[in-house]
Amino acid sequence: MRAPGRLEAAMFAALAAYLLALGVPALPVPDLVRDGVLGNLVLVLPISVLVRYAAARPTERRWALVLAVGLCLYLFGNVLYFGLHASSSVQFPSPADVGYLGTYPFLLVALLVALREQLRGLRLNVALDGLTGLVAGAALTSWVIAPLIARVWGDSLTAAATLAYPVCSVVVVSATLGAVGIVGRQRGPGFLAWAAGLVVFGAGDIVYAYQLAYGSYAYGTLLDGSWAVGVAMMAYGACRLADRPRANALPGTRSLLVVTVASVTSVLVLAAAPTWHENYVPSVLALLALAGCGLRFLLAFVQLREMAAIRAQALTDELTGCANRRALYAELDRMFEGAGRDAPGSGQWAVGNGFALALVDLDHFKEVNDSFGHAAGDDLLRAVVSRFSRALEELKTPHLLARLGGDEFAVVLHDAGSRNAALACASALQESLTEPVQLHDVVLHAQASIGVATAPLHAQNRADMLFAADAAMYASKTSGEPVSFHSPEAVGDRRRRLEVAEDLFTALDRRELSVEYQPVVTGEGELVAAEALVRWDHPRRGRLSPAEFLPSAERYRLTPAIAERVLDVSLGDLARWRAAGKDLTVAVNVSASDLRDEGLVKIVASALLRHEVPPEALTIEITETAMMRDPEQAMVVMRALDDLGVRLAVDDYGTGYSSLEYLLTLPISEIKLDRAFSKHVVTELRATAIVRSTIDLTHALGLRMVAEGVEDEGTLFILRELGCDRVQGWYLGRPMAASAFETLLARGGRQADRLFG
Repeated sequence: MRAPGRLEAAMFAALAAYLLALGVPALPVPDLVRDGVLGNLVLVLPISVLVRYAAARPTERRWALVLAVGLCLYLFGNVLYFGLHASSSVQFPSPADVGYLGTYPFLLVALLVALREQLRGLRLNVALDGLTGLVAGAALTSWVIAPLIARVWGDSLTAAATLAYPVCSVVVVSATLGAVGIVGRQRGPGFLAWAAGLVVFGAGDIVYAYQLAYGSYAYGTLLDGSWAVGVAMMAYGACRLADRPRANALPGTRSLLVVTVASVTSVLVLAAAPTWHENYVPSVLALLALAGCGLRFLLAFVQLREMAAIRAQALTDELTGCANRRALYAELDRMFEGAGRDAPGSGQWAVGNGFALALVDLDHFKEVNDSFGHAAGDDLLRAVVSRFSRALEELKTPHLLARLGGDEFAVVLHDAGSRNAALACASALQESLTEPVQLHDVVLHAQASIGVATAPLHAQNRADMLFAADAAMYASKTSGEPVSFHSPEAVGDRRRRLEVAEDLFTALDRRELSVEYQPVVTGEGELVAAEALVRWDHPRRGRLSPAEFLPSAERYRLTPAIAERVLDVSLGDLARWRAAGKDLTVAVNVSASDLRDEGLVKIVASALLRHEVPPEALTIEITETAMMRDPEQAMVVMRALDDLGVRLAVDDYGTGYSSLEYLLTLPISEIKLDRAFSKHVVTELRATAIVRSTIDLTHALGLRMVAEGVEDEGTLFILRELGCDRVQGWYLGRPMAASAFETLLARGGRQADRLFG
């Protein structure tokens, strides 16, 4: 609620002065000042407040204008009454009463206009709240004015005017109480202040009518102040009405407060009402109010049952009938909140209050849906829940089984706070899936990966608990273990991989990856090629080897960007060396994911065109393992590279899925023998035999053999004697920067003379 403005402050200051003048007769305040100035000022200022408030947004605040018009009528009657009183010509009724009574229709209309949004499409329970409040208010006020009616009832104008005040008050007070029952606090505290002002205003008129009937009314008493208080409260509340009510907001338990007050009021009215023959109106209204209250309480009972059913439905998985994610979250929060600490703020858990969370993910569930349809998948999920439920019941441990969605489940194990107890429960879940599941027309074996975490060992809140169990489940999936207990170290490794990947994104944007070259020479010692090797000098971790960042690059699909970077740098250097008269070629490694992506062909073609390097000067090295991950797609990409004119080489030959078939079908021109064979060629006869036969096979197929891992003179000598076409290794030259490789090129044959004699 906004703070009162200056005009409102002046309104309350004038009201305080007026009440002080009325309540303390000993104060030397002339009647002209008290009744003529202050008595009308306390009406002029509220009208001004309402007009200024409505002028800011006239189309949205019409109720303020209507209320201001009604108060203007009241001001007209008040000024006229003061004039009649000053001239000692006051009679009842007088023209002033026209202004006073004419205010009431505007009070009602202003109330209805302000609440028109709430009155559209009322729910039955809200309408009953308003109706019971209205009828109970009418019963109470009719009982209050019953003696007055009996005293002044007649066909004279005086009697009619006297009764008009309490009757109008009954209508306004009843409507106000009904509005409170409908709206409550939806329109903010301002509405309650407005309603209170209407009740005070109406109550003042009822007292006024009684004093008229008994001839005890005196002008300039505190009764005159009650109307001023009511007007000020109406103006203040109307200007603080919430502009945007909550349309059709559901009532809470507080809404029954109106019905409770209405029922108590009705009972009291029945007890104190006049006899049926004297005046039956209060009793009839009280009985009607009680009937409405009874209906409202019955409706509340029905709604409570419906809400309980809706709550149960909101916490239940529709497909399997077990708890859902929302229920799991609520249960975990409850477990942590009620963990029973030894002492507040101690951070220590009470003994025996630990519990476990197991996350379960069904393996190959998507294949079931894709192969047999979603209906079969749904049946499998229901069968799994049935198996889990029986297994947990046999364990006789308190638990909550929930489906998180898809093929993921969670089990809260209340009394399994230790590692052994948690793993035992998880193992029981796994054992429940041992027997095959018989569906309508197919038999399936369900398999699952289960991750387990315990509190307080792994978590102190719901989010950390879910993270720990999910990390354990991921470890179960990747390791093949049926059940995995959470390991913070494994999470740290994954976090480091993620951090490396994020840093790699930045490194690629900043072009921080560099390329080094390892010389490749012929059997006669001629430097004819170089293998391009990616390097990363991390700003914080120092130099990272490819083995430290390429797995992250593979996982986060960064290998195409790395391949593009390496091709761009290496072909740029190669173009410069070839322009200097060096007839060299360069070899670049690509990953398994690159080999499944036809975009690799576009990357290679763009790099060749950009640097004007002939395709045959580039060799793309592919491992056997990469080819075998998706042989059909690999064949498509390799043939496209071959059509481009690029040479293809099988890297690390002999360590992967070796097959003679692909030597016949793939468009390769070179085989690179893995260092695992060449490094033992000097010391082991079997290694020598394998290398000799591989070289012979390679030459028989018309391919070129390159041996890796040459680290000493003996290995170089034997490989040359066996007829190996090309060799590379640290003995011939370690990976070096482009500038160092250019220096090696400038030395020409002197490097070969030193190595080959």
